[in-house]
Amino acid sequence: MVVSLRTGPRRPGHDSRFLPTRGALPALPRGDRGVEPRVHQRALRDLLDEELWLLGCDARASTGNRLLQLGLERHRPSDTVQPARGATGYRWQCTADRTLMVWGFGVWCAVAGCGSVLLPRRDPLPLRWSVTEEAPVHAHRLRDLAAWRRPRQQAEQVNAQRVAAHAMRALADYERAVAALIAPSEREQLLRGTRARPVAAARLPDAWYAMAQRFDLLEDSACSTRAA
Repeated sequence: MVVSLRTGPRRPGHDSRFLPTRGALPALPRGDRGVEPRVHQRALRDLLDEELWLLGCDARASTGNRLLQLGLERHRPSDTVQPARGATGYRWQCTADRTLMVWGFGVWCAVAGCGSVLLPRRDPLPLRWSVTEEAPVHAHRLRDLAAWRRPRQQAEQVNAQRVAAHAMRALADYERAVAALIAPSEREQLLRGTRARPVAAARLPDAWYAMAQRFDLLEDSACSTRAA
């Protein structure tokens, strides 16, 4: 998964390394725009924003970097890359066929045979998809991932929705793992002062599973349409 580097004062429970980066990704071409039906864009954006906030707190926990403790692989920018907020990446090999990366500016996920999806923190929908499945460990800015685009064919759309659902389940699994390390009240304390708080910290796994189910329904709907 991914963290960002930034110096300066921090409020308690706040990690500026997971603040979003502004205006770093080109807008989708006009013909590529679209909205996944029945999926609330604001709900996903707020949930993702909360998750990345907490990941930043995990990265600088007083007891040590929880991301590393849970087996994630850190990828820092090289000396030739200008440091930016959310620049450090963390890669997680969730399963043999599923890989996740997180930065302060978003989430990337790949599933073998389905390609990969990019969920920018500020604008996760419409989904951005690519056929590539190699983890972008050398990406440290959102604009480094500009090759991900709106799916154009129905098969691409189905794959994108499938991968997005896997990403959401991976984040749910991460939250469950964190819950085994710290008390729910401590996790909840980290959310004080956040701009958006869609769900209580203890309910984050369920919220991510519920969001994943929405994308499962979209995938089933698309497959039914294709078969008709």
